[in-house]
Amino acid sequence: MGFFGQLLNLVASPLGLVGLIAIPFILSKAKRSPKLVWFLVAACCFTASLAEFRDEFTLEAPALVFPLQQLRSSGRPLTILLLGILLWLGIGLPKQPSWRRHLMPAPIGCIAAIQLLLFLKTLGSGSITLAFLAIITFTGVVLMIRLGPSRWLQNDATFDLAIWSIAVVGIIFILTNSYQALFDPYPITFVQDAFLGTTGNPQHAATLLATTVPCLLFLIEKHTAWKTKSIWIMALIAVFYALFLTASRTGALMGIVSVILFYRQRQRALLHLGLCMAVILPIAIMMFGDTSFSVGTGAIDDQLFNIDNTRAGVWAAQLRGFNQYPIFGVPLRGDRFIPGENSWLAVAASLGSVGLIPLILFSLSCFQMIYQLTKMGKKYPTYVFHCNTIVAGLLSLIVGSIFEGFLLGTLTFPLIALFIYLSLGQYLIDLYHATRDLSSQYLIQNSNPYAKMFTGEQKLEVYD
Repeated sequence: MGFFGQLLNLVASPLGLVGLIAIPFILSKAKRSPKLVWFLVAACCFTASLAEFRDEFTLEAPALVFPLQQLRSSGRPLTILLLGILLWLGIGLPKQPSWRRHLMPAPIGCIAAIQLLLFLKTLGSGSITLAFLAIITFTGVVLMIRLGPSRWLQNDATFDLAIWSIAVVGIIFILTNSYQALFDPYPITFVQDAFLGTTGNPQHAATLLATTVPCLLFLIEKHTAWKTKSIWIMALIAVFYALFLTASRTGALMGIVSVILFYRQRQRALLHLGLCMAVILPIAIMMFGDTSFSVGTGAIDDQLFNIDNTRAGVWAAQLRGFNQYPIFGVPLRGDRFIPGENSWLAVAASLGSVGLIPLILFSLSCFQMIYQLTKMGKKYPTYVFHCNTIVAGLLSLIVGSIFEGFLLGTLTFPLIALFIYLSLGQYLIDLYHATRDLSSQYLIQNSNPYAKMFTGEQKLEVYD
């Protein structure tokens, strides 16, 4: 069923009618509640991850229970609807005086250049309708980030809410699939006995889970009250348990990279976390591994610890394509571009050297941001976990992009999460430059409530 058919079915369904009635209430409430706005960001990220597994042997995935089946089958229209709500809020919310230098991180511009090249290539030799649909969707995502999350980041309270929103995506995913598992675990584990949940395959589920790890670690370290801290600790354990069930080596690598980078200055805390996970995860696997999700842990062990390169054939084909068409890439075959299991080789094969230029600039600008955040964390220890969260999130996504093609997506969770991480990193860099270059009085006049902390005075706490 096409996009417009899905949209009509969604609007005509009871769930869609309830949503249409609730939209005016949500919009009016969101204008007074920053937490609701960021929850809508989390909801948009979650719906962007909804998909059905498809291959040459599976033409229709097993149905989920109500209302998850209805949500999954309408995942893209729901995401576009939430995207529109966030755009409306970004335009409609009153503008505050901003001390920010740059609201749009440079790496996002590089990804936009790649999408423009894909649009031109699809327009020339593929489906014109799909080309315009893809570029319009991607433009909507960029505008949403620019007018919404990036512009809303004006102080550390909003930074915390942005981190919270990404962590909430993981919690929604865990709760949603736990609900499904209570009734029938087969539809979320039928692909080689691995956990794929409500996503398109286990790799996508693992990428979602691993992307939330840095944010969960930040919230654990941020909160001092054990009641709140314990909630986030349990969420982290649940995420790692689900990550194990995906049997994804890419997800495991992303999760390990995130933890190591987050605690790279605190080896003792890293050791404590590793010991806790080494004790708790095996217990959880023994207790629930073969019951709650009906996943065979032996099969998962075989996949997770398999050292064979299952992507070698795809990568070799991508390299051959680049060698044959090194300038503009392989001519488009079919209606649209389909990325392979490597974002970098997919760009090289499909767009040639012309596409590799903005991709290289993307990587350079990302590593420049990481370098600046590392300097800020050293200079201002109060912000070390803020910086480490972004460094861990960005590098884990870059590592994941070597094994998955999500850098070339248009409306996917990894892409939106990447843009939010980049926006958070840009906020910290702007804060670093502002405190270094400008006087504290100027900062206070321009609505930066954290100038006093950097000038040696008492830190202001601002919560909406």
